[in-house]
Amino acid sequence: MFASAELFWKLFMLTGNIDVYLVYKELLTN
Repeated sequence: MFASAELFWKLFMLTGNIDVYLVYKELLTN
């Protein structure tokens, strides 16, 4: 996918922040 999507996924795994996951999902749908 997007390199930025991988970055968001890593941030989500590190922080556990659901907002990061929501942004990640929006990247996949756009």
